[in-house]
Amino acid sequence: MNCGKFSTAFYVLFVLLVWQSSAPEKAHCENPSLDQENPKVLSENWLSAVSTNNMEKSLLLAQKLVPDVSKIDIPRSHIALAEREGVRRDFFKAQFNFWDYQLWRHALFFHKLAEELAKENPDTLKILFDAVGQRVEPVEKGSNDIPWPYRIWERAYGVCDRQAWVFCELAYQLGWETQVVYLWDDVTKKSPHTVAEVRKDRRVYFIDVLYKVFLEKSVAEVANDDDLLEKIWNQQELRDTIKTALFWTPSYPQDYCPRNQELYSVLKYNLGRRCPKFGVPPDKRLATYKELGLDTKLDKPQFQMRLWFYPFRLLRAHIIGYYRLFGIDFVR
Repeated sequence: MNCGKFSTAFYVLFVLLVWQSSAPEKAHCENPSLDQENPKVLSENWLSAVSTNNMEKSLLLAQKLVPDVSKIDIPRSHIALAEREGVRRDFFKAQFNFWDYQLWRHALFFHKLAEELAKENPDTLKILFDAVGQRVEPVEKGSNDIPWPYRIWERAYGVCDRQAWVFCELAYQLGWETQVVYLWDDVTKKSPHTVAEVRKDRRVYFIDVLYKVFLEKSVAEVANDDDLLEKIWNQQELRDTIKTALFWTPSYPQDYCPRNQELYSVLKYNLGRRCPKFGVPPDKRLATYKELGLDTKLDKPQFQMRLWFYPFRLLRAHIIGYYRLFGIDFVR
């Protein structure tokens, strides 16, 4: 027998046997429903991990969904905002960490809470307004610092600025664009009171949880109606300082990070309505709000609208407080 022909035939048979034995495995791996590295599966597992407070697993899954965004440039204005409040610039390009997990947990909490409150209730904003008023007792206890909205809801107390921020978080998860609004004294450079304004499509609402004011009007409309101002507030100081109000976009510091912006984009595509809302670029969020303001009447005077500094200040305080526990230091 010719050894060359035998060797060739044997090799062909061997290749066929190997191909046949590996074919089912290959078909199995190409099935997205069975592939554990498929973005859809990873997204579902991420949602489950965050829902069950599994920080380690949720961070690992996020890293798989968004391997690297370190080459994306950070706007100088964002770096300046963070550094003014004592947060280093390397925060923006770090790997996924505890502070990101904190954002996800808080967003998912308010997403689920808002969905539950709004269930079978068409007048969703009023339901949210009543829920915050009933839950968050308007009293001060101890420190005047404003904690994260999740903590405000959990401890169930806090005055105007706390109530406004919690309301904004709930409304945001239902698709409303939100602003925390300081009534501002240009002389003292202080705010005597805080309200909220929210918009969706052509609708706009003025929200003051502390004084139980819920109006389908913009802050500008309220500020220009002296008769209405006398009805809702007895204090002349409030009636005066609303005319020089400051609008703040209540984005979390983690929302400024490209890793969370990309993660939200991937999760939203795979999870749809079940995905909590986070990671929307703050500049885009502010621009969207300004555009919505063009569609409503009497939005004059033109109030100053800015990215809110306070969440960075709060993050710095928490990093200092929890550094030993999590070993992640972004403080200047």
